[in-house]
Amino acid sequence: MDMDSIEGLNEVRPAVYRTAMKLRSLQKLCHMHVVTLRELIPALCSLGGARDTGAGLSEQKVRQCINRMFQSVSQEVPGQVSAEAPEQTCRLLYRLFDRGQTGAVCRRSVEAALISLSADTLSAKHKALVRLAERCSGRESGTVSRSGLRVVLQDLSQVPAVVQENHVFGSAETAVRSCFGGVLSACVCEEHVLSWLQCDPCLLLWLPTLYRLSVSENVTHSVRCHTCKAYPITGLRYRCMKCVNLHLCQTCFLTERHTKKHKSSHPVLEHCTQPSWKESLASLAYSARHALLPRRYTHREAERRRGLIRAESRGEAQTRDSVLIKDNRDLQRDKRLLERELQVWRVTVQSEQGSLEDRCSEMEANMDTLRQHNLRLQDMISQVATHTHNLRLQDMISQVDTHTHTHNLRLQDMISQVATHTHNLRLQDMISQVDTHTHTQPQTREEEEREEEEREEKARVEEEECYTAKMQRNEMKTEDQRGDEDDEEEKQTETDSVTETHTPTMHGRITSNPQPCDGQVTGPMKDQSVSEEEYSGMCSLVEEERLCELVQRLISELSLHTHTHTGEFTNELSVVLHTTTLMCV
Repeated sequence: MDMDSIEGLNEVRPAVYRTAMKLRSLQKLCHMHVVTLRELIPALCSLGGARDTGAGLSEQKVRQCINRMFQSVSQEVPGQVSAEAPEQTCRLLYRLFDRGQTGAVCRRSVEAALISLSADTLSAKHKALVRLAERCSGRESGTVSRSGLRVVLQDLSQVPAVVQENHVFGSAETAVRSCFGGVLSACVCEEHVLSWLQCDPCLLLWLPTLYRLSVSENVTHSVRCHTCKAYPITGLRYRCMKCVNLHLCQTCFLTERHTKKHKSSHPVLEHCTQPSWKESLASLAYSARHALLPRRYTHREAERRRGLIRAESRGEAQTRDSVLIKDNRDLQRDKRLLERELQVWRVTVQSEQGSLEDRCSEMEANMDTLRQHNLRLQDMISQVATHTHNLRLQDMISQVDTHTHTHNLRLQDMISQVATHTHNLRLQDMISQVDTHTHTQPQTREEEEREEEEREEKARVEEEECYTAKMQRNEMKTEDQRGDEDDEEEKQTETDSVTETHTPTMHGRITSNPQPCDGQVTGPMKDQSVSEEEYSGMCSLVEEERLCELVQRLISELSLHTHTHTGEFTNELSVVLHTTTLMCV
C-alpha cells in the first residue's frame, strides 16, 4: 500500500498536490471514493458509545462496521464495490492508528479517517469533523475546546503519514493556536471552527486539494494547453494571471513546465469546473488590472490595509473616518484611471479585432487555395494510382503470357515425346507381329497351296460346265442357222438349176482337231472359231473372279493379323490391295 511505488506521482512538484494525488489513489484502492456520509454515519452509530470517543475498538467490531458500510453502498450503487474493499480499508485503519500492534484502535481515530477519505462534499466533511471535535471536547453542545480540536487534528495528521508526506503540513499544536488566536476563552463555538476550517489551515491543505482532484477528475475544459497543446483539458485547469489568455493543464502545472512566454513563477488561477462567462470576464479584468497597474495598485492596497490596522489598533473614530475618506478618494481616482485604461483597451481591442478579421479573411482565402490544391493532389494521386495499377496489370499479363507460352512449349515437347514413344511402340508391335506372321507363314504355306489347288480344280470344273452349256447353246443356234441356209440354198438351186450345173455340197458337220483350252473339246471348224472367242472371254471372267476372291481372302487374312495396329496401316493396306485389284481388272 506504499504510494511511492506508483510511478509518476513523486514527480509532482507541489507537495500538497503530490499528497492529495497519493491519497486519491489510496481512496480508490479502498473503494472509499463511492462512500458518502449517508452510509458512513449509520455504520459508526452501530458501534455504540457515541459520547465515549476515546474507547478502543477490536478488529472484529471494525470489520463489522466497515462491512455494514459497504453493504449500504452496494445497495445504493450495485457493482461499485469489490470483495477486497473491506479488507483493504481495515488494513489501512490499523496501519494508521495501531502502530504498537495492540489489536485495538480508537473510535475517534476511525471516524476521523473515514470522514476525511469519504466521497462527500468538502462542507459536509467540515461539519462532520466539527461535530466530532465537539463530542471529543466533552462540554456543552455547540462549543469546541482546545483539547477536543487537538485530538481530532492529531488523528487527521496521521492520514498523510501513510503516504510519507506528514512532514509537509506542520504540527497539530500550531493549527490549534491558529484557530484559537485572539480568543481568551477555553472554548469556541462551532461556527468559529467551521469558518477556520473553510480558510484551509496549513495542516489540512491536503483535504480541499483532494476534494478538488476528485471533483475535476471527469471535467473537460474546451481550451488548449499552452505547453503540451492538449485539447480539451481534462481535470484541473490553470489560467495564468500575468499572461493574457494562457491556460495550462493539470500535468503541465504539477510538473512545473514552462515556455518562453509563461514561467512557473507566474501567479495562476485554478479552475476545477468549467467557469461561466461572468467568471471569465472578471478573471480577465483582474489580470488586466494587475498587468496595467501592478505597482500603484499594490502600493495603495498596502497603505489601505496598514491604515485600517492602525485605525483598529488606535480605536479613534476620526482617524477611521479620514482613512475611509482617503480610501474613497483613492477608489474614485482608481475608477477614473481604470476608465481611461478601459478606453485604451477598447480601442486596442477594436484594432486587434480589425486585424484579426483581415487575418481571418486571408486565412479563408488560403484555405480555399489549399482546398483546390488538395483536390488537384487527390486527382494526381488517383491518376498515379490508376497508372500504377495498369502497369501492374500489364506486368502480370506479360508474366502470365510468358508462363503460358513456356507451359505450351513444354506441353508440345511432352506431346511430341509421347507421340514418338507411342509411334516407336507401335512400330515395335508391328515388327513383332510381322515377325510372328513370318514365322507362322512357312507352316501354313503347304495348306494354302492345297487350298489353291482345290480352288483351281473347282474353278476348272465350273469352267467346263459353263463351257459345255455354252457349247450346247451355240450348237442349237448353228443348227437353226444351218436349216435356214439349206432352205435358201434349195431355193437358189431351183432357180439356178437351169443355167448352172449341179455341184454337190457337203451336208453334215465338219470335224476338226479342237485346240484344248484347259481340256479336250471337239466340234466343227466354224463352231470352233466362234467358241474360241467366247471361251477366251469366259476364261478372262473366271480369272478375274478368282483374282478378286484371292484379294478378298488376302484382305480378310491381313485384317485378322493386323487388328492390333492403327487404322492408318490398315487403310494403307486396303488402298494398296484395292489398287492391285483395279490393275488386275
